[in-house]
Amino acid sequence: MSLYKSIPHTFRKEGIYYFNRRVPRDVRGSYNKSRISFSLKTKSIKQAHRSSLMVSQNLESHMCITACHIFLRHFENHQRTL
Repeated sequence: MSLYKSIPHTFRKEGIYYFNRRVPRDVRGSYNKSRISFSLKTKSIKQAHRSSLMVSQNLESHMCITACHIFLRHFENHQRTL
């Protein structure tokens, strides 16, 4: 398997690597879109791999925090109705 196919959440267009990831439904309302896609601004496979991993980790952390905030809001609203 080539390194290109193993780079998570990326595709290549005209030699430039792009990041592309679906936003999970539970946090989609906070992002106002169903996909996050943008140029990694590199033609280097190694740089694209590093950038994709870094962006994925940061995005995953942000999505988890967002999901926790959403859960807590629902929980607090439910507690008020009791």
